[in-house]
Amino acid sequence: MQETSLLSIMMSWGPFILYYLPALILAYYVHQDAKNKNELALNVPPLAWGLICIVSGVLGALAYWVMNNSNLNPNRDHGSLKI
Repeated sequence: MQETSLLSIMMSWGPFILYYLPALILAYYVHQDAKNKNELALNVPPLAWGLICIVSGVLGALAYWVMNNSNLNPNRDHGSLKI
């Protein structure tokens, strides 16, 4: 029976941890932010944004930020005073 070395374990699990740990953290914060917003761009639910972040990592968080903090969101307040 072969013994697995620490190096082989790190090489096999390292990329998995380096990708999914930040993706899970980003997904949590994106989901929480989406739940706190009243209206989201394109009416994408918070759970979907969280899943998008898990699957695509940083690109999903970037897509969330662009969609909800840009002119693509018709419900966003653009800083104009409403009198």
